[in-house]
Amino acid sequence: MDDHCTLITGASSGIGREIAKGLSGNRRLILNGRDEQRLEETRTACSSPERHLVWPQALDRVADLQRSFTELLARHQVCVDGFVHCAGRSEEHT
Repeated sequence: MDDHCTLITGASSGIGREIAKGLSGNRRLILNGRDEQRLEETRTACSSPERHLVWPQALDRVADLQRSFTELLARHQVCVDGFVHCAGRSEEHT
């Protein structure tokens, strides 16, 4: 069942990061947030970091979400069977 993942939004800091660290021993994770470097720091802090995926994608970029997420799932041949939404506020893009 290593092809099943839990998606955690807001995983680059705060509650999302702590939940990721807590779940990482039992679940394969997709870590979502805007800042790829901070997501990598979260992944490294997790148990078995090599099992977890980083998805740097701003959730307010709605037009990109479906394509980006579908590509990630296909590229890694995984599916999502759990979801934890911890994303904070969305910054406005100009």
